Amino acid sequence: MKKILSMIGVSAIAIASLSACASGTDLSSAGGCAVTPSGAEIAKVKVTGEPGVEPAVKFPSPLTSRKTERAVITEGDGEVVEPGMQVSTNYVLYSAATGEKLDSSPDFSSEGALTFVVDEAKVLTGLAKIVQCSKVGSRVAGIVPAEDAFGDAGPNFGIGANDSLVFVFDIKSAGPAPTESPSPDLTELPTPSDWTENLPTVDLSGSEPVVDLPETDPPTELELQVLKAGDGAEVSQASTVTIDYQGISWNSGEIFDQSYGSSPATFPVGGVIPGFAAAMVGQKAGAQLLVVIPPKYGYGEGTINESNLVGQTLVFLIEIHSVS
Repeated sequence: MKKILSMIGVSAIAIASLSACASGTDLSSAGGCAVTPSGAEIAKVKVTGEPGVEPAVKFPSPLTSRKTERAVITEGDGEVVEPGMQVSTNYVLYSAATGEKLDSSPDFSSEGALTFVVDEAKVLTGLAKIVQCSKVGSRVAGIVPAEDAFGDAGPNFGIGANDSLVFVFDIKSAGPAPTESPSPDLTELPTPSDWTENLPTVDLSGSEPVVDLPETDPPTELELQVLKAGDGAEVSQASTVTIDYQGISWNSGEIFDQSYGSSPATFPVGGVIPGFAAAMVGQKAGAQLLVVIPPKYGYGEGTINESNLVGQTLVFLIEIHSVS
């Protein structure tokens, strides 16, 4: 699920190995950009490794901060990233509470880079605060409190209520934002059709569900089977939901992520891929759903990539527990 909620969807440069403490350079001279200052907490984070390769990140845990703090590990010599620009970055994300690595770019290559607009209204506030005012080519680190990330509840999957997060970004490029947002426009969600052919079998009798996919070509359209109708509050595009889920790749037949075996996930409907959101909107708490999501409503079409789910057809079993 961390890939679904990721709001944060290169050629390595061979230089001497770097070792830096995250209390590094402050780009306060970066034009008129409002630089997020460093602080005592981000100074405890140590980042090592070469640019273009995933860094090693160490810090004492639990670590927390009341405000977003930012520091430059290595300074690039490219354009300054101004608010409103679109940036392409590689990143790694850690729980400041536990020290656990939660997510990262697949291989720190250009294909796995994350692109987003530096706008606090479109991405996590803390992400914008860390990246803005940095120069292209820089490696920057930041610690982000819950209020600048996922809020009091957290989205689960390793992030608890009020947990701070530690990010490290390699900024690969920056430029004008496109006239249309690269994020899905949830005012135009696709409408799933009824899934009636080539249905998987679903066994919910154990502690974790078993979804057995048929040995056929994957469906090419967004299709939904309602295994059980709900009778609670209805899901809208503005809702926050608490669910259990299991995600399976039709291409590999493997489970790539699930909440079963840990705890249900809580997140805003507007923070997920279009096919997943479309499956839930209009359903009610208590519903059990099976949805197949082709690449165009998932992580994008293209050559299948096992690391970031590009090009893959996905199947999700979803149990909606509550809606707010």
